[in-house]
Amino acid sequence: MANIQYVDGSVPLTDELFADESLLNAMRIDAMRSAIKSIGCIPEPQTSVHLKGFASGLADLTEAQLSEVVDILVKEIRKNNITTLFWDGDDYATDSFTSVLPSLQKRLPEVQFIAFLMAHEKHTRWSNDKGFNGSWDNVLQNLHVITTDSKLASGDRYDRLGALALQATQAKLVIAIGGGQVIRQEYDENRAVVGRGGDDVRFVLFNAVRHEAGSVQLSSLYELEGVELSEMPAKKFGAEQHPWTATTDARE
Repeated sequence: MANIQYVDGSVPLTDELFADESLLNAMRIDAMRSAIKSIGCIPEPQTSVHLKGFASGLADLTEAQLSEVVDILVKEIRKNNITTLFWDGDDYATDSFTSVLPSLQKRLPEVQFIAFLMAHEKHTRWSNDKGFNGSWDNVLQNLHVITTDSKLASGDRYDRLGALALQATQAKLVIAIGGGQVIRQEYDENRAVVGRGGDDVRFVLFNAVRHEAGSVQLSSLYELEGVELSEMPAKKFGAEQHPWTATTDARE
């Protein structure tokens, strides 16, 4: 487990704190931020990115197909001078957006990789009896994980974890490889913050599609206001279309 370092970023919960959600969330954000700094990482908002997307249902890729996606991601990350990459503690899986992370780390050794995770999911979680640790052990090197209290996403509202993590890092860029309702809720919350005079976060959508129950699902961010579209590798010279690329039929 030496390749994964867990850092406590949780808030001791009390009945009084639960009665004041805004205060509790402010304390959670401060605790996450302190945990990040404790590992010697002081991410700048303009050089940090949160990677999100479909956590399942993406087509399994060949090494060549994965390389095509990683090439585009590396170009986007380098263009923005990113030094720290965050994600919300999703498991590693070949049909998840997380499948790109090992290749990204090899191509971008200067970038620090940090995950956020509710503490109780470290060793066991729904649909994965090995937990986050079993999923990621020996997949990435020098991975730091900020653990939060296990009530943060009560009611299965995982958008809470992602939204508060984004506030903790103050990152100005989110790259989404597809993405369902959780990232849509995070997008909506950011738009509400902007409407109250807060800072905007750029959402860049890599328009991958989810294959589910015999149908194709587009990202919940597709065609939303302010979302920048970056297409997956397109059909070239008569070659078969990339499995993650949204087809014309999927958009209708």
